[in-house]
Amino acid sequence: MKALGVVRKIDELGRIVIPKEIRRINGWDTGQPMEFYTDEKGLVIKAYRDHEEQTEIKQKLQSLIDSCSSKEELQKLNEIVKYLDKSSV
Repeated sequence: MKALGVVRKIDELGRIVIPKEIRRINGWDTGQPMEFYTDEKGLVIKAYRDHEEQTEIKQKLQSLIDSCSSKEELQKLNEIVKYLDKSSV
């Protein structure tokens, strides 16, 4: 994990505000479902994607990969697929 240098307090309802810049960088909009995981280092928060949505995205990416003629673009698309596979739980 990478330290961001951001500290937030938990309010009386247990809420933590995620800074706007972090939400923007990660593509998290208002109302985005989030999943919480714990590991030996602490809490991990990820955008929730249901299995059907992930499968649909992977199928669209595979279609792009199949029609891609640029080696560089093909490599980038394969990296995206790897990332999606890694972030699936």
